[in-house]
Amino acid sequence: MTKLLNYRAVTSLLIGVLGFHLFASRSSAAETQASITARSCSGFGNSLTKDDIELRGARLGFSLDSNTMGAAFENFVRSSLQISPNTTVYFPSPVRQAATTQSGGTIQKGIIPDGLGAITITEYSLPDLKITYQMSYASSNFAEMKFTRGNIYLSSFEHQIIGYIDVASRSPAGIAPSSLGSRRPTPIIEFVTTSDTVIGLSVIATANQERVAITQRIACDVPSTPSPTDMVVGARILLNPEVVGTNAPITFKGSGIVSGLR
Repeated sequence: MTKLLNYRAVTSLLIGVLGFHLFASRSSAAETQASITARSCSGFGNSLTKDDIELRGARLGFSLDSNTMGAAFENFVRSSLQISPNTTVYFPSPVRQAATTQSGGTIQKGIIPDGLGAITITEYSLPDLKITYQMSYASSNFAEMKFTRGNIYLSSFEHQIIGYIDVASRSPAGIAPSSLGSRRPTPIIEFVTTSDTVIGLSVIATANQERVAITQRIACDVPSTPSPTDMVVGARILLNPEVVGTNAPITFKGSGIVSGLR
C-alpha cells in the first residue's frame, strides 16, 4: 500500500503520481479499448460512444446539457442493471482529501458511490452442489457511472478515482487477511461508461498495488428490438485480472436488461 500511504502523508510522491497520470497515455489504447468494448457488448450490436447516446437523447427530446444527459445515462444504467441509487452512504477518504488539498482546488473529503453492494464468497460440494462455505463482505463492491469520453485518471473528477481506490482498499473485502487464501475476496470498483471512455493505466497500476479489482461495462446497442433508442449495459470486463492471484475469483456478471435513456 506504499502509494496510498504516501498520498496520505502528502509526500512528494503525491506530486509525482499526479504529474504522471496527467500526461501518460495508454499504450495501444485503440486496440485495448476495442477489445474491451467488443467483449462487453458481445451478443448485442455495436458499442455506443458518447455522441451515439447523445443522438438518442436528441431523438427522445432530452436537453443535451451535461447534467441532463448524465442523469439520463445513470437512470438507464440503473434500469438495465436493476440497481438502486445511492445518494446517502458516504465514505471518508483521507487520500482524496490530501490530493485535493495539494492541488489547490475544492477540498473533497470522501466519495458517495453511484452503486454499492456486497461481495459474497461461496463454495459448493460436488456433485450435489450444496453450499459448504459462504462469507459476505458488505460495502466492498462499488459502481460508478460516467457519461463522458476520453481517459479517466487518478485525478479525474477532483481526484474522485484515487478516493475510490483508497476506500475500496479499506473495505471489508480489502482488509480481508491473506491467510484466507482462495477464499480471500478482492474489492471491486466497476465503471459503467460509453465505449470511448478509457480507464487510464495509472488507475490500473494503483489499483493493482492496493489489491483492488477494476471492471468496466459498456453501453451497447440492441438492434434486435423495434425501438432505435433501446440500449443495454454490457457484460462486466475485468481490466486487471492479475490482481486476483490465488484469491477467490471475480464473479462474472453478464449484461443487464434492455432499457434506454430516462
